[in-house]
Amino acid sequence: MPSADLLLNPRALPRPSEVSGTQHCLARLYQSHAPALLRYACSKGASQHDAEELVQELFIRLSHYDNLPQLHNEMAFLRTVVVNLLRDRHRRNQHAPQWVEYDESNQEHHSLLPEPEAQLSQQQAVAQAEADLAQLPALTRRIFLLNRIQSLSYEDIATQLNIGVMVVRRHLRDALMHLTQRRMQREQQ
Repeated sequence: MPSADLLLNPRALPRPSEVSGTQHCLARLYQSHAPALLRYACSKGASQHDAEELVQELFIRLSHYDNLPQLHNEMAFLRTVVVNLLRDRHRRNQHAPQWVEYDESNQEHHSLLPEPEAQLSQQQAVAQAEADLAQLPALTRRIFLLNRIQSLSYEDIATQLNIGVMVVRRHLRDALMHLTQRRMQREQQ
């Protein structure tokens, strides 16, 4: 059975005349198919490093097979094994717990609250939005808030306020134009 070192370095593989049966077949398979399998694994989304590990794992698993010389379509078999190894690795990574360094677990936990500067910036943005909304006519502001805050449809707003859908659209257009103009003015300052 070849060691992992032999699989990483194809020059370290014994010559076919120095091995017998399954080992001879394994050495021949590696020498003739390993580069193509690396490219294939990469084409299926594996990084170069992961592809090298997959091909290594493939040949380690193949070293346990007794019937290697009986393969009819070598490349199809090898590609199938690569795809299965990729799937296994993906499943394992999805269900594996996140790695936590021991030293990190002893450190002080950070607050999930935003930093004071971010809080101030958010408060200023809310105050500016409220000021911009306050400049709108009462009906336009009410229609805008019903649509954007309460997520009412144009038809629902029209029914609730006893106005036409086209009137609702016009007020929403006016509100959006006003708010956009105010934001652009602030950005230019």
